[in-house]
Amino acid sequence: MRVHINKRLHLMVTPHQYFNLTEDGEAVGTLQQFARTFNVPRKDVVECISTDAPETIVLDPGNGEEHILIADQDNLSNLRTCTSKPRG
Repeated sequence: MRVHINKRLHLMVTPHQYFNLTEDGEAVGTLQQFARTFNVPRKDVVECISTDAPETIVLDPGNGEEHILIADQDNLSNLRTCTSKPRG
């Protein structure tokens, strides 16, 4: 997976999938964005958060909106590693 950082401080993984980056280097996006980026089902991202990146923040905006994830660089790296593991 290639990752590029553009001048607008978005982490661009493909031309149409972005995570926002805060000044502290945290990646911010929805659960669906993370799942699409890592090319895994959302349930795998949720499982990886609970096992490999428990300090990742998950916000429920309510009203049926998509959950928002906030992950620092270490947790983002842990999520990438975890989601790349084969699932049984």
